[in-house]
Amino acid sequence: MSYSLSLALEDNSILFYFLKALGKLVAYTLIHLADMCLKLKCYLAFLKTAYTIILHKPGKSAYKVPNVWQLITLLKTISKVVEKLLAKRIRSIVKEY
Repeated sequence: MSYSLSLALEDNSILFYFLKALGKLVAYTLIHLADMCLKLKCYLAFLKTAYTIILHKPGKSAYKVPNVWQLITLLKTISKVVEKLLAKRIRSIVKEY
């Protein structure tokens, strides 16, 4: 396991395939969570956290120049799923009106 992947899993040890394998009960729970976010007009704080990893671009030598760094942001798996559900729900609402 690479350093960046192990860092991403510190607070997010749930992988997509595992979440999918949990089945319909978890799917319904996540759909309900997305619906409640819309109803309450609130996105839960724990879903907003992300890790940013800073990598040095290959072939660049000056560390003081900003463009020699590459930023990678890693979001929680559950957050990604809830965001996709929210987007799908918003699209369906917009199509109705």
